[in-house]
Amino acid sequence: MDVPDVSTLSILDTGPPSSSPHIPDDIMHTTDRSMVKLRNYAKSIPYSIEPNSRMQHMLDFILLRIAQSLEAKDYDPGLLQWDSMLT
Repeated sequence: MDVPDVSTLSILDTGPPSSSPHIPDDIMHTTDRSMVKLRNYAKSIPYSIEPNSRMQHMLDFILLRIAQSLEAKDYDPGLLQWDSMLT
């Protein structure tokens, strides 16, 4: 199983040094209504965002860990830790 590196996530990410933030291709070139909203939001913020494919991969990983915590009945700290990643 390919485990994403969550240690690279950072609140203090300054994004690329360019004057306008980079919008990933999978967000920039889509016609899906929700992705168009995300693209408009990405244009309005002063920093870059992750590609949608990476966001989905991280969400799948967090949901997997939540399911594993529930199966193991590991409510504290397991479930609480992974649930906090979503909220």
